[in-house]
Amino acid sequence: LAPARPMRADLNRTGGTLGPAFDELKAIVVNATGHARLLRRDDVLLDKLARRIGQVGLPSLSSYLDFLKCGPSGRAEFDCLIAELTIGETSFFRHAEHFDALRDHVLPACLARNGASRQLRIWSAGCANGAEAYSIAILIHALLGDRIADWNVEIVGSDINRAFLAEAERGVYTDWALREVPDDQRAAFFVRQGSGWAVRGRYKHNVRFVAHNLASDEFPCLHKGIFAFDIIMCRNVMIYFDPANNARLADRLKSVLVEGGWLFAGPTD
Repeated sequence: LAPARPMRADLNRTGGTLGPAFDELKAIVVNATGHARLLRRDDVLLDKLARRIGQVGLPSLSSYLDFLKCGPSGRAEFDCLIAELTIGETSFFRHAEHFDALRDHVLPACLARNGASRQLRIWSAGCANGAEAYSIAILIHALLGDRIADWNVEIVGSDINRAFLAEAERGVYTDWALREVPDDQRAAFFVRQGSGWAVRGRYKHNVRFVAHNLASDEFPCLHKGIFAFDIIMCRNVMIYFDPANNARLADRLKSVLVEGGWLFAGPTD
């Protein structure tokens, strides 16, 4: 089944619109993800919808919309649609200046401040395949050394894309994802696994991954560990939101930062 043909049959342009099924699908996706760019990119959304309609073998947008509303199978398909619409481009120690600041200033300050409790909590929000979360773990291990055994360090990586989270849990990466890691350090942080590189177990110990939607899920969220962070990394996420959603997100991020905590945003955010 070629996905474009049933799509086109279902898209009756009247009055400059693509039809009620498309309008409803777009509203569902934008409301669920906060992905405001899709409001201006019908072509992108149509392309992704066509791909998913072809995969599940449905004849039209309206039948696909009905399927999404159909219990567990619909929810699973919606996860697949979200995976089509989200971008997972990331790498270890991406934006090196941020990690320099973490290593030289932010982490030492947090460790000094929390010396009595020996607790450190960090959130990698919109973590994609987990490279950012593991990069932070590597830095903390370098700073604390053997003392890390005496600390309660928790790094929470979250994303809306469950496929990315599954990759993060596996912790196996390509040469491209490690392009910022010098060759002499790769053997210290990773072990060869087939054609990829697996994160060494000691750097996975303090990291966990959860499904969380920055646009619609609750803050704080105790059962997912979304609370009381010393540092939040929310980079290259807000570029997809509109100003109103970004203002709301900023307030919500502040609500789960401890007093004197740090928030990192991306260069384009």
